[in-house]
Amino acid sequence: MRLKLESVFCLLILGLLLSAPVAAQKRSKYTNAKFRNKKISNSVGRSGKFRPYEFLGVGLNAFNYYGDLAPLARAASTDVSFTRPGLGFTYGYRFHPQSAIRVNYNYGRIIGDDITSQDPGRYARNLSFRNNINELNVGFNFYFLPDLNSSTFRNPFNIYLFVGAGFFYHEPKGQVPQYDYQTFGPTAAAEGAPELDQAGEWVRLRELNTEGQGSDLEGAPAAYKPFQWQIPINLGAMFSIPKTPFNLHIEFGYRFIFTDYLDDVSNNYAGLDRFDNDLARIMSDRSAEPFSGFGDVERDLPRVVSQSFNDGSRYFIAGDLGGGIDGSIRGNPDSNDVYFVTQVKLTYNIPPSGFDLFKKSSGKRKTSAKFR
Repeated sequence: MRLKLESVFCLLILGLLLSAPVAAQKRSKYTNAKFRNKKISNSVGRSGKFRPYEFLGVGLNAFNYYGDLAPLARAASTDVSFTRPGLGFTYGYRFHPQSAIRVNYNYGRIIGDDITSQDPGRYARNLSFRNNINELNVGFNFYFLPDLNSSTFRNPFNIYLFVGAGFFYHEPKGQVPQYDYQTFGPTAAAEGAPELDQAGEWVRLRELNTEGQGSDLEGAPAAYKPFQWQIPINLGAMFSIPKTPFNLHIEFGYRFIFTDYLDDVSNNYAGLDRFDNDLARIMSDRSAEPFSGFGDVERDLPRVVSQSFNDGSRYFIAGDLGGGIDGSIRGNPDSNDVYFVTQVKLTYNIPPSGFDLFKKSSGKRKTSAKFR
């Protein structure tokens, strides 16, 4: 009996010794496979944990405007022929597979001219402006599709919504006419009227208080500020450029703003006899001019009359419009202006190793990550 027990014990010991290398080999294969899977996950990203990354971008902008000098008194009415190119820059941080925070700076120009209006009253008014806008805002991108891992593995196409807050600097300007048509009438050139000293120059309309801002006129509006708040909303489409860390974006943006003076027009006319500054008087009512505000399009003149004012002065104005008379309608203060931003942008996803996409190894250069 004792011999049998010793024999069984020896057989058990021998079995354990023989099975140990097999178990170790199995553990080694499992560990190596796990390590390889983790390495692949980190470098390719098909199944790994999302890794945040930064991105930079530059783009071309196109600004368009809707307000009191739009072609029609209808929402989103704008004249695309006034579109001018601008420039923009973006910095962002994608902290979540479907979210990113970003900061944007954009520069663009908006233009308006009553010569394009299909409304007879606006056409007769003959106001015009241009305004260079510098905006800075911050907000969040919300992507419809998640990034699967990081900057190195992403969807070939995505749609996103940007919502934020910011401010912008603006300064509406008008081009000074050749003559004082209010004093000399539409035939000022034929009558030998002297040219204005600043003829052809673009002057800041805000500084002229063209609607009598700050005057003793009853109901005169307050002066508006060049810095204004905004709420930007953009809808964008992003296309990943294959095998590179670059993306191409197309964005359409809408700006909610809190001023009606992008075009220097909002309230009523101030009487022409109230202006101490002749240039302010001239720029406040341009209905008697035979050319558009930009000075290059001849217009069909409305009925122009010589109007007598309270101080005994007489000025030429559009008779049916009532321009230049205290309290007559110049703009619509019940709705603020807006502007639109269309942008084509190229962004660069910054890899974890920084801006250098190539690393040196054994005297050779190779990519630090595999891009899809």
